[in-house]
Amino acid sequence: MASLPTENAKPVKALVSWKEIAAFLGRAERTVKRWERERGLPVHRVPGGERGSVYAYPRELADWLKGKSDELEAYDPARIEPAAGYSGLDTEAREESSASQDDWAHRIAERPSRVKTQRVSEPARNPAHGKTPPVRFRREWIAAVVLLAVTGLAGVSLVHARHARQAASSASSVAGASQNSADTPSHRAEEFYLQGRYEWNLRTAESLAKAIDAYTQAIVADPAYAQAYAGLAEVYDLLPEFGGMDRSEASPRAKAAADKAIELDPELAAGHRAKAFALFYGDWDVPGSDAEFRRALALAPNEAETHHWYATTLYSRQERGEALAQIDEALRLAPTSFATIADAAFLHASFNDRREASVKTLRELARTQANFVEANRYLASLDFEDGDYADYVADLRRAASISRDPDELSLATSAEKAWTHGGAPQLLSAVFRFDKQAYAQGTETGFLLGKDFLRLGDPGRALQAFNSALVRNDIRMMVLHNCDCVAGLSSNPGYRDLFLRVRERMKLPPADKVEPPATNQQVSTLSH
Repeated sequence: MASLPTENAKPVKALVSWKEIAAFLGRAERTVKRWERERGLPVHRVPGGERGSVYAYPRELADWLKGKSDELEAYDPARIEPAAGYSGLDTEAREESSASQDDWAHRIAERPSRVKTQRVSEPARNPAHGKTPPVRFRREWIAAVVLLAVTGLAGVSLVHARHARQAASSASSVAGASQNSADTPSHRAEEFYLQGRYEWNLRTAESLAKAIDAYTQAIVADPAYAQAYAGLAEVYDLLPEFGGMDRSEASPRAKAAADKAIELDPELAAGHRAKAFALFYGDWDVPGSDAEFRRALALAPNEAETHHWYATTLYSRQERGEALAQIDEALRLAPTSFATIADAAFLHASFNDRREASVKTLRELARTQANFVEANRYLASLDFEDGDYADYVADLRRAASISRDPDELSLATSAEKAWTHGGAPQLLSAVFRFDKQAYAQGTETGFLLGKDFLRLGDPGRALQAFNSALVRNDIRMMVLHNCDCVAGLSSNPGYRDLFLRVRERMKLPPADKVEPPATNQQVSTLSH
């Protein structure tokens, strides 16, 4: 790893967080942040906005202190040493709990590691619903935030980056990097990159924070390492779902890091893939996202993850043929990935293609993979749409028992009690009450509540709820017009205006008319 020499000629690793920098200087984090703002303390940032990850070189800090010795309270510049307990950063990422947003990447590591769906940003929040919705699986694990992939490392068990190196040659979606990279990284930088890739594939708040640290170390070691910037972009792509970061904050960071990767290596498929994801889910820029995905596929047609991610956006737009073609290609390239298998089965089932076989595949995954929550969630979603409420309750209960998510557990308990005591009518009433309460608390955008109102025969109140969901950038709104629940409403002026505004948000030209399909195509949510 690139580093600056110390007095005794031994290499000193870069400091990669405010906590590391403060410890080295022997001052509080608040103090060193003020020095950086007001006195030019030499602190560097990786792409992703001014509040992104930071790093600094010990020699630069020491030289700066010597030059500021007259200004800074009784510092002896001849005795600048790391604070007690500082030992540099090895492959273990350090986390901190500073209240400053500069330290966000480390602070999220202290949050519970529950799997969460996308938190929606809200340009003009309704005071009654001011809380940004937390993530939770419901019967509708949406395909807009979709699938992205817990993919990648399904058959790979690693404990450190060296193991990741051994696995990378046989898992193209793990490396996520094309072989034509313009930069040949140092061994140390590549070790950090592979560690970051492993942590990224774990899909928890803690692991994503560690991935940011590892990618940052890789960038510090080699500032021209395009793959590390692409990896950083993909972390920000996932943070809204698994780390609770607001997408309006995460997407600009993802695009900034992806743009840097593309600048360093225009032929790196992972950079284009990461940017395509951010453009779609962050900006609803369908043409721009398509162009980046096509570029990534042209550069590296055998990277399973690109086909997988592209399939999720196509599914979100209900483009059946191309979505199935892309997910099938991802499955061909990554046939041992449980996530790819599950996502492919769900897409086929939701498009009523090989539905029976796809449901059987999901049930086999749920049976054999005790900790693989997504299979149970997908089954619960399909069960509810099909009216198989007994199976819905059972699958939802199994998913909740794995995830331990409080919202999921609460819904499972309510649904089970209602079904046991009152059958389908009581179950549907319980779901409606749950959605209504979640909307009042700001943990539901209005999309699910709108569907509940349609089920109750109240399209007027449903329209109000759907308008709220659009204001709050719920991506499920992209394909509402394809849902059976709005059949016959496309001629209603309010719904026609709603569908047109959705197309405008997606940067698509107005359609002459929007008709729901003849088949039952659900709008569902899938986990990445």
